[in-house]
Amino acid sequence: MIFGVKLKLYPNQAQQNLMEKMIDNSRFVWNKTLAMMNDRYENNPKAPRLGEYALNYLMKPFTIEYPFLKIKLKK
Repeated sequence: MIFGVKLKLYPNQAQQNLMEKMIDNSRFVWNKTLAMMNDRYENNPKAPRLGEYALNYLMKPFTIEYPFLKIKLKK
């Protein structure tokens, strides 16, 4: 038997801001990566598609080029 659990979160203002920033950053990275893949396909349709590992490898250059992607957590 499978059970479900309902959970309600009540984040404070700092946590809400952090979650919004993380969601915006993920959307930005997704759109940049999608645009890059589309350009790559338009320039050379026979080029192999990049896999998950290759795309994850691009995160380091993204954080260097776009420093706002680095999220500093306060403890």
